[in-house]
Amino acid sequence: MRTVFFEQRIRVYSTAAYRVAAAVAVLFGLCPKFGALVAATPGGVLGGITVVLYGMIGLLGAKIWIAHRVDFNDPVNLVSVATGTVMGIGGTSLQLSGTFTVNGIALGTLVTLITYHLLRTRTSRRVLLPSSHHDRPSEDHSEAGQATALAPASPLPPSPASR
Repeated sequence: MRTVFFEQRIRVYSTAAYRVAAAVAVLFGLCPKFGALVAATPGGVLGGITVVLYGMIGLLGAKIWIAHRVDFNDPVNLVSVATGTVMGIGGTSLQLSGTFTVNGIALGTLVTLITYHLLRTRTSRRVLLPSSHHDRPSEDHSEAGQATALAPASPLPPSPASR
């Protein structure tokens, strides 16, 4: 109860606060004594802390999706989030050079963003500028959802007056 109270009462919207926090984190990273303190922490404790931290980050992301009513019936949203999530937690890594590898949450985030923008660009082109009759949705309504597969879903059902 107490955590919910503070979460609802205290909200930080200032980007300056995030910049200060980032600067302090960088300074801690450059401080050998802080590094020694982290190194002295048992592996099980650090493992537990990271599990809780990444779990909270994931749930805050889901909370944002729920608050903004992200439509996971839209294949672009579903495929983007699914691929990024699996890449982020699946132990996948991408080696970009001999010394630079992207993995974990960073790789999952990149995959999600790139996939979303590529798919959104492709589907918006197909809806606005069909290049041939094969790109247009079928007028045959025998298969559910076939005719509206490329069009954005309506947020509300049609009103009785429009029927």
